[in-house]
Amino acid sequence: MSKITDLKFFNAFDPVSQALSDFELTDYAFSNIRETPSVDQRIVVVNLAPTRGLIAQQIMQLKQLKPKVIGVDSFFDCEGGLYDTLNCPQLLDTLGNLMLSNAIQEAGNVVLVSKLLQTKALASKGDSDVYDSIEYSDRMFREHAISAYASLPTGANYQDDVKLCRSLFPKMMVNGKE
Repeated sequence: MSKITDLKFFNAFDPVSQALSDFELTDYAFSNIRETPSVDQRIVVVNLAPTRGLIAQQIMQLKQLKPKVIGVDSFFDCEGGLYDTLNCPQLLDTLGNLMLSNAIQEAGNVVLVSKLLQTKALASKGDSDVYDSIEYSDRMFREHAISAYASLPTGANYQDDVKLCRSLFPKMMVNGKE
């Protein structure tokens, strides 16, 4: 009887298969079947500046163009709710924080991202589709903005990771409420 062995140590020498490990043939087929959509001139994507003060300036510049909405896909909070300058150095930028809060208020049409979360207790039960909390930006930023959750799960843990989204959840339940 013959036995087939998967020699994993050779994977280090195969960067192409590693790069394409999450790529499905249907991704390629779909991208070639449909026509290339025309660019919608009504939507503009802007990379965020590196500091909150500069982001505030970007929002004020965008406001002058009179957009219907300014969507910001970034959190302005202290991770884990730790509000001290050792754990949250963003608090040291008092002027930048005030500028950003003021820019959001003056624009009047800013939508900030929120994220559905599970506590460790809920995650340990194994149900990955049940959420019991939501992460928001700090109150000083969201009190004059609308919150909307990011509904395109990609499985990426870091900003630089490859992001493939194969599902969309327009509505979710949090603690039994939609």
